[in-house]
Amino acid sequence: MLRFTYGLISGILICAIAYAAFNFRIYIDESDRKAQQAEFTISSINKAVERFFNDNGMLPSNNVGIKVLSPKYVDYVISDPWGNEYLYAEFKINGKSCYVVWSYGSDLKPGGENEAADMFMFGKNGNCL
Repeated sequence: MLRFTYGLISGILICAIAYAAFNFRIYIDESDRKAQQAEFTISSINKAVERFFNDNGMLPSNNVGIKVLSPKYVDYVISDPWGNEYLYAEFKINGKSCYVVWSYGSDLKPGGENEAADMFMFGKNGNCL
C-alpha cells in the first residue's frame, strides 16, 4: 500500500510539472506572438506614414496623428495587441521632418522587458524625410 501511495504521488507530481511547463510555454509563445504582431503593425503604419508624406509633402501633424491615415493609407487604425492605441509624434531635426511610431507594450509605461518592452520605429529606416 505504501508503494502504491508513493507511485500515485509521484505520478500526480510528474503530471503537475508537465502541465505547468506546457502552460508556461503557451504563455511565452503568446507574449512572443504579441510582440511580433506589434512590430509588424508598427512597420505597416510606418509605410503608411511614408505614403502620406509622398502624397501630401508633409507628415501627419501631432494633432491628428495616425488617425488621418485611415481609410486611404490603412484600412483602419488599429490598437496594439494589448488594446492600446499606437503612439505617433512628428518633430523636426535640422529642418527635416521626422516621426516616430511606438507602443509602450503591455504595461503602458516607458521601459520594461518581455511583453512590457517598448517598440519604436523612427521615420524612414531611422532617417528623417
